[in-house]
Amino acid sequence: MEQTMNIDIQTTTIKLSKSVINQMVQASPHTIADWQVLGYVVNIVNNCSKALIIKRGDNYYTFPCDWKQGGYGIYRRLPKNYTATREFSSIESCNEFWARYKAILESAKQIYI
Repeated sequence: MEQTMNIDIQTTTIKLSKSVINQMVQASPHTIADWQVLGYVVNIVNNCSKALIIKRGDNYYTFPCDWKQGGYGIYRRLPKNYTATREFSSIESCNEFWARYKAILESAKQIYI
């Protein structure tokens, strides 16, 4: 008796646009080791002048490029005097993130839309 296997192959290509980018979820800084950085865009992502476009697995994310390091975490200024913060479990893990983040920023190429 012969067994068969069925699989679904789904391929979709969407042109990268401002609308598509603004629908992407922001990546968590704790997953930086898994990032495949595709490049960065300027003045497209809401509340951010420059943002990385990241592929992680089969999903795409954005990540702002204006973070600053402070203590056990990172922070960035938002409009109306708000601040976004992300904490790490130790100063070592924060420093490790920061070194990788800076290397990514220096190597990323601009994506023009």
